[in-house]
Amino acid sequence: MIFSSRKKISLVRPKWFNRCSDVCQATSLSYSPSSLAPSSTFILLIARLRSSGRILIIKTGAQEVSHLSIQIGTTLRYLDPLDLLIFSDLQYSLGPFLIHDALRNVDQALKETDPDFAIYRDIRRYQRTGQDISDLKEERAKDDNRAGWKLDKYKFIHMVEQTFEMRPGSKWYVFVETDSYVVWSNLAEWLSRLDSTKPIYLGAPIMLGGQAFAHSGSGYVLSNAAMNKLLGPDQPQGLAASGTRG
Repeated sequence: MIFSSRKKISLVRPKWFNRCSDVCQATSLSYSPSSLAPSSTFILLIARLRSSGRILIIKTGAQEVSHLSIQIGTTLRYLDPLDLLIFSDLQYSLGPFLIHDALRNVDQALKETDPDFAIYRDIRRYQRTGQDISDLKEERAKDDNRAGWKLDKYKFIHMVEQTFEMRPGSKWYVFVETDSYVVWSNLAEWLSRLDSTKPIYLGAPIMLGGQAFAHSGSGYVLSNAAMNKLLGPDQPQGLAASGTRG
């Protein structure tokens, strides 16, 4: 969760939340539309982030729509749909936001047969038959062997590739998850001191097999130059699909 306080939190929802899709309505959250106007300080902060060429990318899952709705209804409630991209394992709408299927470009045969994609197939079956997708939500396991986590690992490179296709001109790409909390004023100040024309990869490092990479839950940032180095015109087309399962 975003908050560490044990006190009951009164969630503030934007007005469009009453008109969200069936996927959103499947959650058990209760809420009241927001009647709050953003402060002048926050308006200036949003303007500064936009002028910096930053795009926010959120990774989530269809089972976690309640987490996404909390983010959009609180810390992100004044952002415009053009300010962010949202990726999940199902395409649907949440208010004015289109949630993209991060796995749409994965080989169809793989999605239809691989055991790791069993939950992906279940999500679509629930959607087709009008069942509550939140019923598929899994409890945290000691070995983190949940089906949703197995599927999650396939989203990363596809999500990055789709982001660059949709926003090739952004200076900074900020990737977070639904349980991440970003101090936007700090981020705006930090990015203003860095050069997006240099290949920069920022994040909280963790090690796997002797290789350091940025922890996704803490958020990570790629500069435009880094994205071009990974996915630009000098690279093979379809990086995510070439010789990889995810």
